[in-house]
Amino acid sequence: MPLILDRFDAYCEAAERARLQAFRGRSPASELLAEVDSRFEDLSSGDCLGQLEAAVHTATLTAQIESNRRQHRALESSVLEARARALPACAELQERSIRSPVAIPAELERPLGVHDAAQQGDWRASLAGEPLQELRSRTQAALDRSVGEHNELREELFARRGDLRCGLGFESGRARAEALRPQIAHDAWELRCRTLLDACEGSWIDGLRAACVRMGVREEPTQADLPWVLQTRDLDALLPARRMLDCMDFALRGMRLQLNDLQGVAVEHVAGADADARCFAIRPTFDVVLVARGNGGVEGVRSFFAAGARALLWHFASESLAVDQTRAIDPALPMAWSLLFEDLIADPLWAEESPAQLRVDEFVHRVRLRRLLEVRSVAGQVIHEVGLAALPGGADPHALASAWAEQRRWVTGCSQSASGYLLRADAELGSVDAMRARCLAAALAVHLRERFGSRFWKEPGAGSLLRELWNTGGTYSAEELSAALGLGELQIDLLLVDAAKL
Repeated sequence: MPLILDRFDAYCEAAERARLQAFRGRSPASELLAEVDSRFEDLSSGDCLGQLEAAVHTATLTAQIESNRRQHRALESSVLEARARALPACAELQERSIRSPVAIPAELERPLGVHDAAQQGDWRASLAGEPLQELRSRTQAALDRSVGEHNELREELFARRGDLRCGLGFESGRARAEALRPQIAHDAWELRCRTLLDACEGSWIDGLRAACVRMGVREEPTQADLPWVLQTRDLDALLPARRMLDCMDFALRGMRLQLNDLQGVAVEHVAGADADARCFAIRPTFDVVLVARGNGGVEGVRSFFAAGARALLWHFASESLAVDQTRAIDPALPMAWSLLFEDLIADPLWAEESPAQLRVDEFVHRVRLRRLLEVRSVAGQVIHEVGLAALPGGADPHALASAWAEQRRWVTGCSQSASGYLLRADAELGSVDAMRARCLAAALAVHLRERFGSRFWKEPGAGSLLRELWNTGGTYSAEELSAALGLGELQIDLLLVDAAKL
């Protein structure tokens, strides 16, 4: 058993290095990860799953049973991903998406990989900077056609993934989600998300209308108009890429958490049209890499703060943690830390001491409006994924496409094509983890302000508490951490309070 866990830790490290290499080079990670799968075939084949499952049943202590269960499920997830990467439909989709040109206005035409996140980001940046509504509409229509042309392959891949889950004993994505997170009531989270969408719809629509007027969109906005009306280019010059690290270190100096001072945390910057940042925990505690892409700006700084929080989590994680406490953790946990730091950008007290200090009210309002759309998008995705998760293994998901388009209209207030209904879909209900993370982040923010004051990021005591929590790595689930801090059950109430501030 210890040998398997050491080997699994090495497998995770190699996979993380592959993802880092792909992000640096803006190339698909699938080939690099397939090579890792080959080197660790003893694990990626699934041959070791039986041993880990037996360890779950033979353990006698509750803590050991839970530890073994988490390790077993984590390896099982790696096996499923490795088998999915080996599917012919996966390779074909990757190749087609890279090679397919998009027939859009000649002045904008260039190759597009709509399956690749970096390429999608480039196109979102293009739409955000296009002042002519006609060109935005034609570009969006071309993107929708390009995505739609590959949907049969996505649907086949979705069905084959379902078959793979069935081969491991799970009749649906929902069944595996419940095995991964048995403490989560997924139906309750769907109901909360419907409540959230209803409750903050007025705030979103009012904010969207005001943004449309400001950006000269006189008719009902469409999907193509959203990047344009929500863009922050006139504010981006306040937060250039070269200042992102200094900006974060200034924000965290009072808590004594500056990234510049941490050995074992490397910070890099790579070129790119879209603003993005990622943290790669190569070896938690010892080797953590933070990579920022793009030219900074408002979204670049938000992304950098989010990735920086993960870097702090994994840097301060105790070196004595077991594999399941670093490689088999509740995915909501690192997301919550990311959101806690990312949301500092929308705090007027932070903004008034930031480079945006001369335009605080406008800056905060526009960041909060984008954040509200993100919260609504996660809620809508939960509803969509609950439907996908209920499908039996091997089922065709196409019947849910039109419902997704209607949900997106509810979420955004804009008409949308159904073509993208599978682009970011997770049949194992990953969106529920994202919503749990948002609720935990909101509760943590309230707790820190109540305990250390409205400018908690200036207080050494807040830094000490955060380091103490990060020291536990992924030992606790989001719910367990909330309970340990006395924050109560995770709920959407604080998200609605935030939405009402628009």
